[in-house]
Amino acid sequence: MSNIRKMLVIGDLCQDIFMYCKSTRLCPDAPVPIVEPMSDIESMGMSGNVYNNILSIATNVQQVGINLQVSILANKERVEKLRVVDEKTNHMFVRIDKRIGAVQPIDLVILEEYIKKNKFDIVLISDYSKGFIPNSETIEAIVKLAKTNNCLVLVDTKKLLDEHIFSCDFVKINNVEYEYTNNIYPELLKKNISKLIITRGRNGCDYNGTNYPVEDVDVKDMTGAGDTFMSALGFSLVFGNPVQEAIKFANMCASIVVQKKGVSVPFKTKDSLVQVYVNENDNITYFEETSNINI
Repeated sequence: MSNIRKMLVIGDLCQDIFMYCKSTRLCPDAPVPIVEPMSDIESMGMSGNVYNNILSIATNVQQVGINLQVSILANKERVEKLRVVDEKTNHMFVRIDKRIGAVQPIDLVILEEYIKKNKFDIVLISDYSKGFIPNSETIEAIVKLAKTNNCLVLVDTKKLLDEHIFSCDFVKINNVEYEYTNNIYPELLKKNISKLIITRGRNGCDYNGTNYPVEDVDVKDMTGAGDTFMSALGFSLVFGNPVQEAIKFANMCASIVVQKKGVSVPFKTKDSLVQVYVNENDNITYFEETSNINI
């Protein structure tokens, strides 16, 4: 096995903005709080959060003599999620979603060449259904391209699960998504139980009939915890660990980030994470970033 591991994250990208405020009174002409902005925190979200979490983990977990290359391929169109949050209690008053221009779908021809050129070991599909990956057939096509090039494939999608999606190796899904799908396609989930990794918050994670518990921690914010789980799962698998051990590691990392405010990463990093993805060059089709880490 080579001493270089290569990971690719594909999916919708946004800018997560947390506006922390204080509120001491209600508006006199409407039943809403008056908020006074105190600070803003921005970071890449959705697939960008998966990417940043991998960088965080990679710079803090020792795999002696191993080099890791992490790449992300995502939409260049700016998508924003603005959360207005009380600074003291972390209560979210409102979330405002903004999209500047329609998100252009991924070009599978370009992706095929990109995967062939870079020879990735694992592909993480982080699909938030914002348009970059338009349907489950596209997920299946991405999986086919990746597997043709000997990649392990993990999928985390907001789409309703179907046979197209289960062409991958593993599907990460949360408890709410699982229950919803199970009411519609119970036989499909039963058939693919060996591919399903179901996160259940405080109740840990279920895989193939076994529950993997998590430590009871003081939860401050669940935002982005699923991204952290996905990142840690993929990171562990790319180094050849069995899925059961990868799940335990992912549980640990997710338990760390829920104790922090906002979209976060589990560990402090030696280098700066990618915080903003603004790119005004119309000649560029996608947002693409690659980091090389000597672990």
